[in-house]
Amino acid sequence: MDSLISNFSKNCLKFFNHNSKRLPRENIKTIVAAFIAVSLIIGACSSSTTNPPAATKYMTAKVDGAAWDGTTLSSAVINSGTLVISGSVGIKSIVIFLIGGTAAGTYDLSNFASGASASYSGGTTAADAYSANPASGSGTVVISKINTTEVEGTFSFIGQNSSGGAKTVTEGKFSLKF
Repeated sequence: MDSLISNFSKNCLKFFNHNSKRLPRENIKTIVAAFIAVSLIIGACSSSTTNPPAATKYMTAKVDGAAWDGTTLSSAVINSGTLVISGSVGIKSIVIFLIGGTAAGTYDLSNFASGASASYSGGTTAADAYSANPASGSGTVVISKINTTEVEGTFSFIGQNSSGGAKTVTEGKFSLKF
């Protein structure tokens, strides 16, 4: 690509040197502007070896061993001292509630005192909803970073549905902006 730009530049200079006495000043300005524009376009099209920036937000996990990525529709909100972290893809969603979850730490989903719960919904019926809370299921949510603009952490849980079925959510992680 660099040799293409170099050859283009040399040919333009030869043209200008040879034809500068014959061309009106306005035409030379137009040609110079075109040369600059073409150079910028060619430079912009050149390949780059730098990696694209990492996503600024994400929420991913494995559900019964299958990859789940709710990044596209993910969010984190603190409302009246309750931290709500959610993500969804299609009709499959994960929602985490942490009452008083405004500090870094480990939240036990099976402990009433933690005020925490998590759920996975894989469909539109009650049987498709699997919850981990002090009444059923188990798991943990770890908040590793939280401030006024973002929250990061990990999660895993076993959620149970109303029929006694279970879903295992592992390797959950999130990094979200408020």
